[in-house]
Parts: sequence; C-alpha cells; structure tokens
Amino acid sequence: MSAMILPGSSTPLGATPGPEGTNFAVSSGGDEVTLCLFDGDGAETRLVLPERDGDIWHGFTDLGTYPRKAEILAEHCAAVGRDPATIERSAGVTGSGDALLADADAFVALGVTFLTVGVNGPDYDLSRAEALCRWRDRR
Repeated sequence: MSAMILPGSSTPLGATPGPEGTNFAVSSGGDEVTLCLFDGDGAETRLVLPERDGDIWHGFTDLGTYPRKAEILAEHCAAVGRDPATIERSAGVTGSGDALLADADAFVALGVTFLTVGVNGPDYDLSRAEALCRWRDRR
C-alpha cells in the first residue's frame, strides 16, 4: 500500500476523518509514533507521524481509504475479540446546510460517534454547530 502523511493537527486526539483526509493525533511521551495501516490482504504500511506538539504526535492522510480502513479495523477487532463499538471514532464535518448534514450522516454510517465542526474567529459563527446539534437531537 502506498500512502503519504502530512503534518496534520494535534487536535482532536484519535483518527478524525474529514472531507479531504484523515487526521491522526496520538498522545505519547516517546521519541516517535508509527501509524500502522493494513490493506485488505493484510499488507502493512508504516508511517511515522511527522509532527509533535508537546506529547501529541500528529499526521494527516487520505479520507478516500477510510471506509476500507474501518472495515479492516472491524476484522482485526473480531480476530482479537474486541468489540469495535468500544473504539470511539471522530470526524470533522464540513459544508453548510444540507451538505453539512449529509457529511454527518455519511460519517455516522461509517461508525463515527463523535462529530466536530470548525469555527474561526474573530466572529465565531456558530450556525453550523447549531445545525449539527439540531440534527443530533432529531436522531
């Protein structure tokens, strides 16, 4: 499997898929963190997370492979006897209006349980966060 990893963001922790890729952020006091990715045949690709902020190592990779990675994670969980539902998955949703809610629906269908929406100052328009909360409350 070929893959590329960019610096990404140190927040939020975990694997966070978004419309352009997946951000990985791991808390570790070690000298290096290696992300291990597996393809459908079990072939492994190792990627060293390229950036460190304090004890948070982080990197960003392509979202297009997220559904298959989630499937592989489920297969691995089955092999080791772990319920994949015990692994929290987070995603940043983008867009606005129907596109925002379509992103939320798509991520939930992939098993994501923690959705975030980005806001930037200085005006901090929270309308997308409010729409996401209303969507959540209707579910």
